[in-house]
Amino acid sequence: MNRLASSPVLTSCTSTKGPNVHDHITLPLSVWLTAAWIHLRDGAADAWERIADDRGADESTARLLWIVAGVAIAIAATGVAVTVFNNASNQVDQSPVAPTP
Repeated sequence: MNRLASSPVLTSCTSTKGPNVHDHITLPLSVWLTAAWIHLRDGAADAWERIADDRGADESTARLLWIVAGVAIAIAATGVAVTVFNNASNQVDQSPVAPTP
């Protein structure tokens, strides 16, 4: 699914004027950036499809990676919650005070 390699605009052209003439088409930077973006997007989509493919396996690599990511997020969230609670409890006066009428 590599559309960049098959694009007629980005392929090199042959020169009939001699060996010192440039073989490549000079394109504006915006065209190169767009082509690079399309190439990156297609590569990411292909990688996502390969990672998400878990046919025929109960414990595939992709599923295990998702489980590991979920556990890591849960541990990080627990650590943040404990830190916030400890910081808040340290700022509260711990001595009991009778309410004033």
